Amino acid sequence: MIRPPSDEVRAEIRAALESTADQLGQVYRLIEAGAATNRELVDGGGGANQGAAANTRVAVRLLTEGIMPSAPSIARQCIGRIRTLIRRNTLSLDTIQYLNDLVAALDELTFNDVAQAHEAEDLEERSRELEASIGSMPGIYVYSLPTFLRVPQKVDPDRYWFKVGKSERSADERIGEQQRQTGLPEDYVTLRVYLPPNGVSLKDAERIFHDTLNDIGHARSTGKRTGREWFATTLEALDRIATNQGYTIKAATGDG
Repeated sequence: MIRPPSDEVRAEIRAALESTADQLGQVYRLIEAGAATNRELVDGGGGANQGAAANTRVAVRLLTEGIMPSAPSIARQCIGRIRTLIRRNTLSLDTIQYLNDLVAALDELTFNDVAQAHEAEDLEERSRELEASIGSMPGIYVYSLPTFLRVPQKVDPDRYWFKVGKSERSADERIGEQQRQTGLPEDYVTLRVYLPPNGVSLKDAERIFHDTLNDIGHARSTGKRTGREWFATTLEALDRIATNQGYTIKAATGDG
């Protein structure tokens, strides 16, 4: 168990969050202003969808109240947010020590075998629910593997490998094709489906995603066996591309 921050440390963290311009700071300010639901956070610019807003809310609660997340993937996201907060602010030694204690506790959770197994089961269930709700609907699909979601990309610890590509096939055909192509022992999980607006072809939609990820410097796989649809990126970046293009976002990792 991590201890709650002292009043002095909490005040300093709150001041840092208040002045932070990124999504973490925006969610903090919205909560302070009275936002009570994830939908209200999204409407206030606190995330591309309710799932993303919910994850950021977890980080705010951790920083201000010392309440730990339960999922290893969220713990790793929180580590990145805390390190950014330390890097961008002038903080007292007591506050830095408290934040480093949080990082150590989060790091332990990230590599907890039981927590990883529970999260993988939950993610697989959410993936199945998403696939069932979409059926054979065409769109841009985002896949990954449970192992990939636990191991960040080497150059940037905030990015993970995701397969981003168009599909018009049924759920069984999509997943079966992925397994045949790679021969990997794990099942793929479907994390996002982006539905383009009327008049936008899947070919153009896929090109926009790939070109945008290339333009912002998110590494692309060069492996011949894995294909060119793998990118070291984040779900937040993918959601932002979809939002900017007016796509409907269907998510498996939250209630967005």
